[in-house]
Amino acid sequence: NCVLKMVVDSSTLVSLAKIRSLGVLDQLNADIFCPFEVKKEAVDEGMARHFDDAFEIQKIFEKNVVRVKEIYGHANADEAVLELAKKIGAEFILCNDVGLSRRAAGSNIKVKGSADVFFELYRNGDLNKREVLQKLKQLVSKKRLSAKNYLLYFSGVKK
Repeated sequence: NCVLKMVVDSSTLVSLAKIRSLGVLDQLNADIFCPFEVKKEAVDEGMARHFDDAFEIQKIFEKNVVRVKEIYGHANADEAVLELAKKIGAEFILCNDVGLSRRAAGSNIKVKGSADVFFELYRNGDLNKREVLQKLKQLVSKKRLSAKNYLLYFSGVKK
């Protein structure tokens, strides 16, 4: 049973935290990594600004669900995500950031978003249709998924 390697961006961590669903990362058959810059952005800076989701995100690092890797010489988290994905041979990055998604595609790195995580768990039989649709609606209500994309996922789940 092959374990996937993936790199997660702060946009996905924040999206999952906002709907209290960070636990789904632990359900994936994957080794999940992030560069230090992502942890700094999602946890350290979030805690300094008293964002509740930062405290939730910190827990997945404490449990080693997501492991931090140092990537040196990068000015920002997006560059570090792309470099780490290349360095470890990640199958894809988990990202909800449109700009980073485009840059990844330009570097031939596959991208999946938060909604894709729920869809994957549905396909594997770990979530049922109702659960997936509920999570997608929560992402929309927290403005972490567009209504247009919700409809695309909805049609995929209904099949």
